[in-house]
Amino acid sequence: MRWYDVQGQGTDIRIAMAHLSVFYCVYMKASSIKTVTAMEPQVMIRILGILLSLNRQQAIRIARSLHGFLRFLRESGRWSGSPFSYLEAQSVLQAVGEYNLSSLLAPQRDGLALANRD
Repeated sequence: MRWYDVQGQGTDIRIAMAHLSVFYCVYMKASSIKTVTAMEPQVMIRILGILLSLNRQQAIRIARSLHGFLRFLRESGRWSGSPFSYLEAQSVLQAVGEYNLSSLLAPQRDGLALANRD
């Protein structure tokens, strides 16, 4: 499986790995979960929100690489988070692509407000 070739765009593995390295370097410092096979969506929102404010296009590229990697983890049985946390993480990444992280920040009784996944 070529998880790094997001939507058939011909992404080079070195580029995808560079994107993941940028994200995970910050994520590991900010998260209580010290693994790349599960995610804390609130931490993702903070990191990606900062990246969006600094460089929107680069943040979107990082989110696309991360989306492919998380999908690979789930499909290969390596995702160690809950099914719900996977859906939350994918909703965060979708919101980055739509430049709409504010839709995820609304207070919800059960945690994050999930983006509409029509």
